[in-house]
Amino acid sequence: MPVFEALPAVPEDGELPLDRWGEGDWSVLPWERQVSDEGYNSHTWQIANGERRYVLKAVPKSHATGFEAGLGVARAVAEKGIRSGTPNLSTTGDLVVHDGDWCWGLLDHMGGERVDSADAGHMRIVGGTLASIHRALSDHPAPAGVMKWPGIDWLLAENEAVGPYPWIQRAMREALEAIPDDLTLGVVHGDPRVTEFRIENGEGGLLDWGEVMYMPHVFDVASTLIYLDDEADRESFLRGYLATAVIDASELAYVDVMRKFRYAAESWFFAHRESLQITLGQSAGEHTNASILKMKQEDIEAVDAGRTKTSIPAV
Repeated sequence: MPVFEALPAVPEDGELPLDRWGEGDWSVLPWERQVSDEGYNSHTWQIANGERRYVLKAVPKSHATGFEAGLGVARAVAEKGIRSGTPNLSTTGDLVVHDGDWCWGLLDHMGGERVDSADAGHMRIVGGTLASIHRALSDHPAPAGVMKWPGIDWLLAENEAVGPYPWIQRAMREALEAIPDDLTLGVVHGDPRVTEFRIENGEGGLLDWGEVMYMPHVFDVASTLIYLDDEADRESFLRGYLATAVIDASELAYVDVMRKFRYAAESWFFAHRESLQITLGQSAGEHTNASILKMKQEDIEAVDAGRTKTSIPAV
């Protein structure tokens, strides 16, 4: 979730607490990244220690609880044989190191190629990987401090930040009224954009576990769909997902209304950031809080008008 405070100053390379993971020949490597690789509320560095490669991630200390919950889930997924950018324990056995204004995690660097969302084979792997993660976490308890369905009434409470945008909570209420109470719940990634998947030797992996939640599985499916471009092979993604999913195709009938809920929930957070004049941080390109709010409103209108209806494949 976005934080409602300005990010602390970016740590210099010489300030990274790498010694908390032991001695060695630690070094910071050059890293050319796409804008989609950069978080609004975090910083990352590619790290080497001898021949091994890692990613060091820092989030503000106010995010410690959620950060640790996410790293714990990523570690559980890795133990099931699914690549997740496995977190490494510090010398004191901790997943998260507290140092200065930041909390730190050292993750295994995940190799593999980026997903071509127009490639049917790639998208089947993405869907199958997401389904395998849901299955691997089906008995995993809800971590402390994460968003838990259906206890989300706080999103509907009156507050000044969303006052200028009455469409946000209206859309949220409409979506919640249409979503049934009996959808399959479990620990989910929370933000499985296709840009976070990697494919190696025909197997998928999923990065960036900072938004772990306890939600309907279809929330994760909707979250992948909302960031796909027009050329993406949605059908192959859904077929790949349903092939090994915990849920059956009937629950995907609610994927569009769940998209609407997610658009509204994201808008709630960006409205708060806008009210506090918190910038997006990092290389956000042309986007601002205001431009994102406008896009989300248009997305909700498109769902309501049926212009972006998802076609659910027969199985």
